[in-house]
Amino acid sequence: MLYRAALAGKRASLGAVHPDTALTLHNLAVVVADRGDTSKAYVLAERAYRILAATVDGGHPALAAAADNRRRLRVPS
Repeated sequence: MLYRAALAGKRASLGAVHPDTALTLHNLAVVVADRGDTSKAYVLAERAYRILAATVDGGHPALAAAADNRRRLRVPS
């Protein structure tokens, strides 16, 4: 899958905790969810959200998108 290769490249060049790495994780979560694996997608979305929360300001649109994606994928307990 192209996003997995992109994620590996981002991690290698930018590090695991970088906003661009988080955006790639976010996009991968969307693709994985579209393929039906919402539990794996949630894990990816949560990871993306945590990275963005640590690296961008609270009003950043990418953080809002990641929070929304995480909320949509959360499985009711």
